[in-house]
Amino acid sequence: MALLDPDLARLWVAAGSLPRELRRVVLVAGGRSNDGDTHTVPTLVAALAGVVRIERPGGRPLDLAAGEAALIAPGTRHRHAPLRAGCAGYSQGFMLGRSDIELAVPGRTWLLAIPELPARTLLERACLPASGERERLGLVRDALAVLAVGSAQPVAPMPAAVERMWLFLRRERLSPITAADVLRASGLGPTRAHLLFRAYFAETPHQLLTRHRLEYARHLLARGEGVAAVAAACGFRTRRHFTAAFRAAHRASPRQWQGRAAPEAG
Repeated sequence: MALLDPDLARLWVAAGSLPRELRRVVLVAGGRSNDGDTHTVPTLVAALAGVVRIERPGGRPLDLAAGEAALIAPGTRHRHAPLRAGCAGYSQGFMLGRSDIELAVPGRTWLLAIPELPARTLLERACLPASGERERLGLVRDALAVLAVGSAQPVAPMPAAVERMWLFLRRERLSPITAADVLRASGLGPTRAHLLFRAYFAETPHQLLTRHRLEYARHLLARGEGVAAVAAACGFRTRRHFTAAFRAAHRASPRQWQGRAAPEAG
């Protein structure tokens, strides 16, 4: 990728050095507050310069310095504090079958995309309770090593109406909302909103909402949670609804999938 912006080029070089310089990874998990943001897949945050702060509702903030990263487990409520002067941050998540990278300094943000795998698989493993500190550090380093060989592409900004729907969906996706609620968040009529949403995400609101819920469900099942508890935690109205959606996506019931995933988690 040709980086014409010198500030972006500098941050990309710094991000590429993370696998070598990373010495500590903090797993951020749990939290029962309804405040803050939550993701259905792992999110990695690191400091490229200065200090990057992650606020945890109901808990102490986590300050990351150079050489430190936080792996935020799916379902964990948190907020990304505004960067202070002289600080730069790296964030990595997953959406639309790709890995999204955000490079940021105060007042400026760049969004890039690289292939989803193998980083996603590695970070999902690093979130499991069976992963100790040393193994987690190794898995995160391996996930970051893709930056040295991956081809990054800029991500087109969201239209305003699409961004309103996305922010609402991201904030409420583990609550029992519907696709109609997502469309109303756009401020447009449902037909126009649906067309815009599908044009940007290549999925309908219902498809994306269900996929995100099932992503989080797999994480909870891999941790040994019961099916009924997982259904409630992921925003499904009933256990039967959850089982049907899970079976349609994975050709197995949640219990069957959990039995197969258990050896990998252990």
